[in-house]
Amino acid sequence: MSKLKEKIEKCNLDYKKEIRNWILINIIPILPLSLLVIFKKNFAILIYYLLFLLLINVFYYTRYDRKISKNRNNLINDFINVFSYFRIYISNNRNVYMSIKEISNYGTPFIKNKLLELLDGIDEDKTIKPFLTFSSYFESKKVEEVMIAIYEMIDEGNNENYITQFVSSFESFKRRIETTAEEKRMNRFNTICSLSVIGVGILMVVIMLGIVNMIGDLA
Repeated sequence: MSKLKEKIEKCNLDYKKEIRNWILINIIPILPLSLLVIFKKNFAILIYYLLFLLLINVFYYTRYDRKISKNRNNLINDFINVFSYFRIYISNNRNVYMSIKEISNYGTPFIKNKLLELLDGIDEDKTIKPFLTFSSYFESKKVEEVMIAIYEMIDEGNNENYITQFVSSFESFKRRIETTAEEKRMNRFNTICSLSVIGVGILMVVIMLGIVNMIGDLA
């Protein structure tokens, strides 16, 4: 249950409200279902309901993982968009500190806030720590590598070799994200096709059970 709570909180949702909704989804249909089974004496309805309820519960639970993954991907995309401007500023011989300050104007509220925190951290701490703290919000080793490369540019006074190292690391990360996004789009398409086939199969089974049940009532 603690793992579920952690996922819900990562999605910025209210844990108690989510659990209450989940309980209601499972309990509310029980009374009308019970009456149907008692008066119709049709246990096929119970089987349909249990299958439907299973699908609902799987969808309801897995949506947290989907939301967490979507939030993380959006955050990574925001990082790439903002630091694409950083790359431009650095290539035009702007120093790291001023470049970070400038790109904060292009970020989402979250990114902007974290960039301003990074600048405050740089003012107070000349070590790599503020850069690692910033990268930790993205939960990505590649973001950490990019931020280390940026710190090295400060430490070496915008040395050309370190600028090249940053550009190489950043572009590699960007290509990897673009490739992953394309693969996910293809996987989603294949999943939709597979689910369509499965859905048709389930529909056929339901129709067959209904026909068998009708024949049984007529006999």
